[in-house]
Amino acid sequence: VHAALDHEAAARREFRLHKYGTVLKILSQKPSKQTSKYGDSSVSRLVTVVGVRPIRVASIFQTDPFVLAAVEDTSHTLTSDCPARASRVREVFAECARLRSEIGVEGVGD
Repeated sequence: VHAALDHEAAARREFRLHKYGTVLKILSQKPSKQTSKYGDSSVSRLVTVVGVRPIRVASIFQTDPFVLAAVEDTSHTLTSDCPARASRVREVFAECARLRSEIGVEGVGD
């Protein structure tokens, strides 16, 4: 699941996630090594993902060493205080569903 950090809260040194996120499906992954101009290197993974369905972050149980949160499915009940934003989110997820179909990836709950 991917849910972005709330940068306004981070500026106040608070940990908070945005209310909505996305269930992701990993399509591929491979090792990656980045080297800075000073010669320092960092080993990580390069991962290709596709969004499967929207979720709402209900509550956060832990933040270290990784985030553990309860999430709720919003595929059919996405609501918002701003109807225009909710409509746009539905449009984006419909486009993601179309792209998943084109590349042959099945989504959870499809």
